[in-house]
Amino acid sequence: MRSNFYTRFIAIAGLLSWLILPQFAQAQGPAHHVVIANGGKFGPANHVTIGTWDLGSQYTIFDSIAASSVQDLILAGDIGLLAADSFLVKYHLNPYYRLDSIKISGIRKLALTDGNGSTSKILVTRGFGASSDYVQAYDLGSMTQTWTSSSVNGESEGLAILGDSVYVAVPGSFSDTTGKLAVINVADGTLGRYIELGTNGRGIGRVYAYNGSIWTINALAFGSTTGIISQYEIATQTLTHHSISHTLGGGAGFHNGLLYAYFDGNLGTFDPVTGMVSNASLVAGSWAASEVDTANKDIFLTETDFFSYGTLKHYDSTGQFIDSLNIGISPEAIALDNHLPVGLMESVVHSPAIVLWPNPTQDILHIDARAFQ
Repeated sequence: MRSNFYTRFIAIAGLLSWLILPQFAQAQGPAHHVVIANGGKFGPANHVTIGTWDLGSQYTIFDSIAASSVQDLILAGDIGLLAADSFLVKYHLNPYYRLDSIKISGIRKLALTDGNGSTSKILVTRGFGASSDYVQAYDLGSMTQTWTSSSVNGESEGLAILGDSVYVAVPGSFSDTTGKLAVINVADGTLGRYIELGTNGRGIGRVYAYNGSIWTINALAFGSTTGIISQYEIATQTLTHHSISHTLGGGAGFHNGLLYAYFDGNLGTFDPVTGMVSNASLVAGSWAASEVDTANKDIFLTETDFFSYGTLKHYDSTGQFIDSLNIGISPEAIALDNHLPVGLMESVVHSPAIVLWPNPTQDILHIDARAFQ
């Protein structure tokens, strides 16, 4: 009996791998959707909207929030997280719908520990609008607070997780002339130490973990025509500042060995090996948000005047224009989703030996193999 069961199991597994795996392989690879969060036109009647663009197809809004600006948007697995005004909103991806929301005053940037598993925490930084507890953690499942780091003594911005620590940008208030990194234990929120960047860290914003180092983008003073990219190497505890002769800001982070950032408003690249700007104007413009599809190196950018229009633009890896789409006003955050609804070959559904449903499927696949009994 055991032998017969094993034989039937192998037969079913073999048939499934032959019929299904080529189909599921489509879900791994380049982005199939761009998720866009629009801050809208400022005013009491404004709502933030979030929608998705199926590349080469339609743009669909799937939620609206009573808020007036967008601070951050991240995707992980089947979960999306949006920071908008004083709201943290959790979404299910593909199909897209809201799961939960909570209120967090002064919310700025987001990070997620452990992928999107059952032990995951949402790490949140807080800035203007908060007077204390500038870094907090929330349980991904229940959205309840798990810890707050009351020792961080200033408004916080970008963050990156490396090992058992989260590195948080602490630019302080608008008038502060220095910046630093707070190093916080991910498990309990204990502040371990500060990495002081001095005046080179003024205007510290984005923080990235790459190749054993923490990298920061420091805009310096408002309107400055120069900026600083700082590197803190974890193993040697060495701090290096790279002076950049451009107005510096934002960007899309590290992709394929390069740091994508804004240089005088243009999307360009910085080489972490040489410590120099490799291309200061890969895609010229004045961009609100950007993402790079690591799989095929395509670039997605948004532009807006914040009161009358918003546009998403698609470029190839060399900066050549591919496509554009009119979207909501103030598209301040975008993220890439590689989910693809999985269609099964018609012959599978009607196989006399094995039946699979539904078709197409996204999350749950039912298998009826009673014909093998």
